[in-house]
Amino acid sequence: MRVTTQMLNMAAMKAGLPIHRSTLLDYLDSNKGAGSLKDVLRSKASASLDYANKSKYEKIEKTADKLNKQAELFADSEKNGIFDKAKENNDTSDICKNVEDLVDNYNDLLDNMKKDSGALNLFYCQGLKDIIEENKEDLKEIGISVKGDGHMVIDKDKLKAASCDSLEKVLGGKDSFTQKLAFVSSRISDNAYANIQNISNNYTSNANTIESYLSKFNFYG
Repeated sequence: MRVTTQMLNMAAMKAGLPIHRSTLLDYLDSNKGAGSLKDVLRSKASASLDYANKSKYEKIEKTADKLNKQAELFADSEKNGIFDKAKENNDTSDICKNVEDLVDNYNDLLDNMKKDSGALNLFYCQGLKDIIEENKEDLKEIGISVKGDGHMVIDKDKLKAASCDSLEKVLGGKDSFTQKLAFVSSRISDNAYANIQNISNNYTSNANTIESYLSKFNFYG
């Protein structure tokens, strides 16, 4: 049942209490300090925004971790790595499959990062694009082209036709573009995680403020 100001006034008359012209909302919002209704509503709106931002950073962290894992697979120059296995089996199909995953993860991460306008995020986003741009010609040789918006596109036939040596030259070893991708993607993941923790702490604080305020008007304890 909705409690109106008129109902409260009638109850006050029966109890012999003075009747005020102020509304219930006036009472709730009369506190000029941090516990006013406006402050609580502002906290609730902030909490809602925090929830949306947290979801955004969680997507960034997830895709950054995927790209990092995929890039490290190629950057690993240890014996029995992905290129050694391909040479041993005379089969590059596993490399090609992982290249497709790498490109998909890179494009997904780029899309997710474009949704955040934070200065550090924009810096890392540009860093990803710079890595690809610097290696654009080499990537083209194995069937990977770069679009104007920074996304990568694969010519699967050309990729499958590339020799294991040419794939390793472009994708593997120290100072390769995959090693740079692994480095930047790990920083992106760390930044996203830090933002998630900060938002979680703020969200908890806002929730406690709202709960504390509303508990003042819980007549039943």
